[in-house]
Amino acid sequence: MGSIRACIAILSRRFMLSQRDLHVELGPGLYEVLKRRGWIIRRRLEGMKVEEIASALRICEETVDRWWRVYRKHVGGSTGQV
Repeated sequence: MGSIRACIAILSRRFMLSQRDLHVELGPGLYEVLKRRGWIIRRRLEGMKVEEIASALRICEETVDRWWRVYRKHVGGSTGQV
């Protein structure tokens, strides 16, 4: 979650973009992916089950697992495990 927010914050500052402008700059597809990925990570950190997250977003459980693995890899593996 922190890396997503940091990325958006850096892009915002670098290009002096507002949240709305950032949506336009990244394109609606990528912006939505970043928002959903952040939502998945926040819910996993809160202890929500993979099945519940997948159901809420109407995506497969493998997608939730993949984003969680990417997050853990970049955070250091042990931080934030549920």
